[in-house]
Amino acid sequence: MPDFIFTNADYDEEKIKASSRLAQSQASDQGFVFVNFDNGNNERQKQVAKRAVRSQATAYSHRVAPRGASKSDLNLRVQRRIEDGESSRRPSLASSGSSESKTSQIVRKRPKNTPSPGPSPVRVANISRKRKRHRFKREGSHDSVRSDRSLSPGAFETYLPNPLAMDASMRDPFGTYPVRYRSWFGQLINFWYNVVFTRSTRVLKATRSELDMYTAWSRRQELSEPALFYTALYLASGIPVAEGLFPLKAALWLRYKTVEAMKEALADPDRAMSTPVILAVGRIALHEHIYGDRALAHKVHRPAQLRMVTMRGGLANMGLPMTTVQLIVWTDALLSAEAGTQPYFADVPRQIAIRSYTPQEAMHVTNHCSPQRNAHPGYEGNNKAEAAEEPAE
Repeated sequence: MPDFIFTNADYDEEKIKASSRLAQSQASDQGFVFVNFDNGNNERQKQVAKRAVRSQATAYSHRVAPRGASKSDLNLRVQRRIEDGESSRRPSLASSGSSESKTSQIVRKRPKNTPSPGPSPVRVANISRKRKRHRFKREGSHDSVRSDRSLSPGAFETYLPNPLAMDASMRDPFGTYPVRYRSWFGQLINFWYNVVFTRSTRVLKATRSELDMYTAWSRRQELSEPALFYTALYLASGIPVAEGLFPLKAALWLRYKTVEAMKEALADPDRAMSTPVILAVGRIALHEHIYGDRALAHKVHRPAQLRMVTMRGGLANMGLPMTTVQLIVWTDALLSAEAGTQPYFADVPRQIAIRSYTPQEAMHVTNHCSPQRNAHPGYEGNNKAEAAEEPAE
């Protein structure tokens, strides 16, 4: 791709000389014109300054590309200006016998003894004429070569990857992860959002667009807090482990990293009561209830999330997206139904007009998403040393 040209920069003079003929001519023209535009509330002075700016811009435009001349005439003028170093305000070129003279201006011969006319009348730009807009050209196209007036850096690709899925096959090129990169992180996260959620829209009582918006919001939260990021991976590993598609050793390592990151977050006063940490506590309770230690989920994590939500003013007053609140209500309904306890957030759907779940509906979601949940080996009997052992990249 050609380099950009900054015609008013001294250190780019060599690049300007190696560029188009018009860029060379612009380098020899007048540079910046400074206008005092700090006039406070003086409208008259502002109008004077604006007219000065427009005047300088118009003068520069006419020096570079005089109006009314053909393209070939313009190229000849620019070439003469570069070769001779003279001003652009010179008489028109006389036609010659060469092939280029056929497209230049025609100079009529005057009869002898005819007095020489006065100076040529000043041409007035036809401002009503619309200038043709140039489109960007892609690399490899067989279009005509750009004109000398174009200082475009050339063709470029405008496609940007989807930030929700780019980490599935790319090595975190923009450093988006809040933790050290692992090649399988993106695959696990995308399985959770793009496979599990996609096949669960009906039982979750949410539309595809609602889940897409939730996914975008939830991913932003995960990328802002290591504890929630590891918790999201830990939660997403449950179904693949139960189906024999993901190694239990890696899930144990995710459990260990989740606990370590949660301890660090709770020890930080600025993060302890944040939305990502509250979400992480609820997701840990959900995963431990389904695949891990149920006593730990109901005696530690679930009551801890309730206290944190209460300190934030209640679930309905935390400013969370509606779909996020609905999924928290579903988690609460599931855990209370299968443990035989009272739900914490049963009144929230009526407060903010969202969908609610009966105990049977809440349990049906889990059985639908993870039909082989009972095949998960669980985490009991695995010592801490094995869990702390880092899996392969």
